[in-house]
Amino acid sequence: MTAIRQLYSFGQNIELLRHLNAQTIRFVLVGGLAVSFYCPKREAQDMDLVIDPDPVNAAKLDAILNSWGIPSAKMNRPGLQVVLKKIHNADLLTPPLEWPIFAEISDHALRCWVGGEIVPVASVLSLIRLKQIACTAQADDAEKHLSDIAALKGVLTASV
Repeated sequence: MTAIRQLYSFGQNIELLRHLNAQTIRFVLVGGLAVSFYCPKREAQDMDLVIDPDPVNAAKLDAILNSWGIPSAKMNRPGLQVVLKKIHNADLLTPPLEWPIFAEISDHALRCWVGGEIVPVASVLSLIRLKQIACTAQADDAEKHLSDIAALKGVLTASV
């Protein structure tokens, strides 16, 4: 049995993760923090969570956001984003149409500890795919995404 590794994040994000887990909201860690799980030298400024857009899951998330004074986000459609920079250093998003569906990202996710919370983290292959899509969608950040792709491919090569 493999031990679950610890991933460090910003203190205010642990409260968010605690609330998501307590309400059994389905999510997966993606973005720079997920890359740093596999490539520890990669620093991340925030936490990006992809949310399952299932209506029941979205309604549970809305209840949490409403309790924080955030208007209903209705995260039940593709390509939505809620920026929580004032409360948490995090972004919540639903998979855009060009992304794999949530189940595909979730089914291949690993688990890690973040501040006492078990958090699903996107697999190396999922992150590479998401970063490749981001290179096109976010041309201004293409260099960062290409660097992440190279580092993640290095992880794959090292594990062979």
